[in-house]
Amino acid sequence: MSARQHRYLIPNVQHSSLDPPGVRPQLTFQFKPTWLPLTRKDAPAASEYEPYVTLPRILIPLPGCPLRPPKMRYGWIANEDVLVELAREFDCIVMYNDSPYFLDDGDEEDLDDEERNIAVTREYDTSTPAQATLTARYNPDKFPHESEGRYVARLAGWDVLRTMKRAVELVGEEVPATHDTLVLSGTLFHKRVPTIVSVFTNYDLTSNRLPDADDLDKLARRLGVQGKPRWFLDSIHWRWHDNDQPY
Repeated sequence: MSARQHRYLIPNVQHSSLDPPGVRPQLTFQFKPTWLPLTRKDAPAASEYEPYVTLPRILIPLPGCPLRPPKMRYGWIANEDVLVELAREFDCIVMYNDSPYFLDDGDEEDLDDEERNIAVTREYDTSTPAQATLTARYNPDKFPHESEGRYVARLAGWDVLRTMKRAVELVGEEVPATHDTLVLSGTLFHKRVPTIVSVFTNYDLTSNRLPDADDLDKLARRLGVQGKPRWFLDSIHWRWHDNDQPY
């Protein structure tokens, strides 16, 4: 019997983030099972969706089935300002060694006009960047998708993405159920790739330990996010695929 004719059993997974068994949701094209893969040209249209509050069970991977659903990430759009503050709290800041903004006073003449208009002041009480006091003129019109905290940290020479990822990992270690799954990731959403704090994915649903409501509330408070987590498309694995298996 071919894989297309075989009937696979949907895992009996119970969690508040999932549709109840038997629900038949209306699916837009990017979530409908298909053996014909979407292409990069479909990405802008695929990014236009409303994140699911509860995941349709058709998007739970079936053991043994070569047709694999897109990776769905359950979490929140990241509050980057809070992640910057958490990085200071954890003292887990990762620096760019060759940051152009770590300059001697005599190097200012090498800046172009745009860089010269950015005021960055650094004071170090110790040698660790966590003690830095930073001031900068934030221009949200110039950087519409960058938070003020991330902007200032970037100007100070932080490797901001790696720093925020490390901060999220350390928060995950505070909640046993998310020790191995809480990550900072990208999501395909509204023609952009915003960062989200991903608590777990649809490929983690067979885990013996999924976070409960109390765990999620604790994470939300720690991460400075509002509302319930939702299901977002992963920025890379956003298509149905056959996992390179014959069928």
